[in-house]
Amino acid sequence: MNLNDKSLKVIYNASAYKEEKDDKVRAFLRFIQTNEPGQDDFSNRLSALVEKIKDNDKFRRDYAAMNLHDRDITRAAKREGVLQGAGKAKLEVAENLLKMRLLNSEQIAQSVGISLEKVKELQSQLK
Repeated sequence: MNLNDKSLKVIYNASAYKEEKDDKVRAFLRFIQTNEPGQDDFSNRLSALVEKIKDNDKFRRDYAAMNLHDRDITRAAKREGVLQGAGKAKLEVAENLLKMRLLNSEQIAQSVGISLEKVKELQSQLK
């Protein structure tokens, strides 16, 4: 991939390691995907190094802090997704109620829990 920075970037999909033709690259990708070193010297050395680093207290603290940070970001993203999903569901309900013409705009806004302006906006979009 050329990114116009005078360097070459190669991007691999570790989950497709079985498709890789180069034996050394395939063994490395397999190690990344499965955490199993395999038969080659490089992935065995890499596995040993990873195990050694895991015994390092500072690394474990830093890794744990990084995982907590990543988990916080993931939770926030999920919350935001749920809120967005709930907002979309409310709009769909309001739209269906408008189509049924059983309630007026104020009643729909109050029932669904969205602003009257949003209901009127949906109403104008339906016309």
